[in-house]
Amino acid sequence: MSRIRTLRQRNFVLGCLAIGLTFACLVALLQALSPIDLRFLFQPPGFVQNIDTENLRFDQRLGATRVAGTSLHPIEFSILAAISVPLTIYFARNAAARVVRWAAALACLLALTSMPAAGSRSGVVALAVSLFVYMWSFTVRQIATALFAGITAVGIYVAVFPNMALALWHAITGAREDDSIKNRIADYAQVSQTFHDHPVFGLGLGGAPPDVYGLLDNEWLRAIVQGGAVGVIAMILLAGGGIFGITAALRAATNRTEREQAYMLGAVFAAILSCSFTFDLFFYQQATFIMFMVFGLLWSNYTVPVAPGPEPATARPRNHFRA
Repeated sequence: MSRIRTLRQRNFVLGCLAIGLTFACLVALLQALSPIDLRFLFQPPGFVQNIDTENLRFDQRLGATRVAGTSLHPIEFSILAAISVPLTIYFARNAAARVVRWAAALACLLALTSMPAAGSRSGVVALAVSLFVYMWSFTVRQIATALFAGITAVGIYVAVFPNMALALWHAITGAREDDSIKNRIADYAQVSQTFHDHPVFGLGLGGAPPDVYGLLDNEWLRAIVQGGAVGVIAMILLAGGGIFGITAALRAATNRTEREQAYMLGAVFAAILSCSFTFDLFFYQQATFIMFMVFGLLWSNYTVPVAPGPEPATARPRNHFRA
């Protein structure tokens, strides 16, 4: 908010983010289609593995491997892949160099291909929300063309990767019988009792041990447990600040590119925020970092004009001599 001021500076930051997310999508695609796992090939000297080997194993859902890319969990990766779509579409439309536009288009295709391999419903929610927000910067004709292309791409994806597509489809349609959904609903009673006992400040940060509450899969419930009413108010202020930041970015836009960039940043923020209801957002570092970075970028171009104050009166020269 204090360092990034121009469209070029924001494009530079977003370009670095797009490169990192594209690498994560490439890692996930290789995990899904081959035994290659790039996570084990990049360990700088002096660094150690900070998670258990058990957590590095891939889960299975309906016979399909749930990949995680470079993330801690497939849910987080699916959200990162989903927000990569509006980000890469933006560069595919607005990059100055043709080679960058083509690279961004390929990165968008890579994100759309790898995202279903996570087998996560949260990724579908994030993708739908991001595209819904981003579409307001396009014309009706462009939206209709994108819908036709999307339907065609889904048909091709089902034909080429039937296992991953069917696993994701059954995860969505069979959510009511899913054990993970039942466990989330079972947590509501425990959270309600905690709020009744500690309504103002909750149990404090870190006060939701997994052996008691498990992973609540809802950041708002975790805010109730750890912060009570204060925690919920803080979440509301954060969400409201991001939403108002979209409005601020649109008001500060001076051309079509800046306006589209504002919609794209709003799409990324809204996608991550929507998934705070479906997974423990602040438990995962990458999604949290990107959310706050986008929050700052939304407000980076907004300034409040201040009227110049009155000029100070000229001091009278002191007379050091007497007649």
